[in-house]
Amino acid sequence: MDQLELRERFLAIARESKPYYETVDVPGVGKVYVKRLITGERDIFDPLLNGPMGNRVACLLYCCFDERGIKIFQPDEIDLIRQLDPNIADPLVDKAMILNKLRVAEQEVLAKNLNGQGDKPSSG
Repeated sequence: MDQLELRERFLAIARESKPYYETVDVPGVGKVYVKRLITGERDIFDPLLNGPMGNRVACLLYCCFDERGIKIFQPDEIDLIRQLDPNIADPLVDKAMILNKLRVAEQEVLAKNLNGQGDKPSSG
């Protein structure tokens, strides 16, 4: 297979791909569609992780949609998102992290940070 054919296969896949969602039934709210982000969305989303917004808020903001494919939360609602009860937020966050393979990445970052701290000489 030559480079042009390989490129065309990738581009065909990109053109034919559709967003992938899984539903989470949230008690008292209803069905929420949690999205697996595409590559370009991940480029925006990934730098937010472990930042001031926080992983949970980022997942709720960028991965939760209604049945029409419209984001449920908007960036100006971050303070309100932070007020959500964990019993409502956690199932959505868990699904977003699984769909976007964030649990493994999150554990690796945590391990790296812990190892980095452990390697530093203690002051005192």
